[in-house]
Amino acid sequence: MALATDSETYVMIIGAPASGKGTLCKKLAEDYGFYHLSVGDLIRQALNDQTNHNIDEARKDAIKSMNEGTLLATEVVIPLMTENISVQRTLGYRRFLIDGFPRCMEQAAVFAPEIIKPMLVIHVQCPRDVALNRYLSRKLPGRLDDDEKLFHRRYLHYLRHNDEILAHYRAMDILMEV
Repeated sequence: MALATDSETYVMIIGAPASGKGTLCKKLAEDYGFYHLSVGDLIRQALNDQTNHNIDEARKDAIKSMNEGTLLATEVVIPLMTENISVQRTLGYRRFLIDGFPRCMEQAAVFAPEIIKPMLVIHVQCPRDVALNRYLSRKLPGRLDDDEKLFHRRYLHYLRHNDEILAHYRAMDILMEV
């Protein structure tokens, strides 16, 4: 199911946990009229929304694994994202910042170009010690269980998958590293 039209803009923002992806997205959304889709926030919202009938028990179990720092199955994440993008399109949004996605090549392969084709992928670079300090000092809603152990699990996942993702988007000539 393709969502994108020629009049839409999709920019993906990727980076380590607490690298500043959300902060960058908020600024770009304010300054340039993008809709900021934080994949992590979307998943937490879906889990907490008891009235969301599109989330079956298997999906709820998968979403709960996020608290353990594990990667959610592509078949769980993609439907949540496409539904959210479709809703935002009906509200008039045509410019999208997708924050924190993809986290592995399987997600990149399924999402683009099948569903959307990003015009740009921004990789937010941040030293590990700076990211760890930010991670431990931030107090984000729905993120009360963020601790050093969870950061290390998430950061190791990032290290395992990031080079392949960067190489993929670099080969497409749409990667910007900041």
